[in-house]
Amino acid sequence: MKISSGLISDYVSLMEKFQKNEISIAAFKSTFLSSFKEERRPMSDIEYQLPQTVFGDVDCYTADESLRRTAPDFYLNEASLRDSILLHTNLLLNSTRTSEAETGHPVRQEKLAKP
Repeated sequence: MKISSGLISDYVSLMEKFQKNEISIAAFKSTFLSSFKEERRPMSDIEYQLPQTVFGDVDCYTADESLRRTAPDFYLNEASLRDSILLHTNLLLNSTRTSEAETGHPVRQEKLAKP
């Protein structure tokens, strides 16, 4: 089974729009977090892990400098978030060239269950 390029392309498209400043940080954060939380398509492990990492970074972003000072190892500023998004965009793009047979990553079926 090939990694779902449609699933990856949806996240990559959103991440690229953010990188190109086509959408604001607030719009990116809101859209990415809600999209990932509501995702129901089957995912390989890599398809799950990379957006999950981005999800964590997006969730840790804050524009509030005083809040970042209270926990600098936890909260991210805009530059750190953009660096993370660039890195993970490239990793997601590379993952579309890999098949499950080559990596041995199973599909995460539990993400399909609707509440």
